Amino acid sequence: MSPPERHAIFYFALAIFFGALAGFAEVKVGDLLLTAFLVLAPTMFLGTVRPRKPWRWTLLVATCVPFARILAAFVLHQYTEHPQIYESFLVFLPGVVGAYAGHFMRRFVENVMPKKSNGN
Repeated sequence: MSPPERHAIFYFALAIFFGALAGFAEVKVGDLLLTAFLVLAPTMFLGTVRPRKPWRWTLLVATCVPFARILAAFVLHQYTEHPQIYESFLVFLPGVVGAYAGHFMRRFVENVMPKKSNGN
């Protein structure tokens, strides 16, 4: 396995971890604003580190939140109202904003401070 493939697997696993953390916070705390921040910050980080296809970070991180809410309702039998499940899908909005903000931040930095060549 080449190093870029290993890095990709690492970042995918990191995105799933961040998503699981945000889903856990959504189920235990129930504060959508905290959950939105816990989706925004990791997607911005991942969009900056791996700027190619930033939408995938939103899918990986934000999908875990409704999945955790549904898992808590049906598997763990934790009382959950249907609007709570529906509102957990709202974390896709800050996820998209974070991923694309990181993507454009990376592009901006690369344009402002280009890599220096060896003079050849």
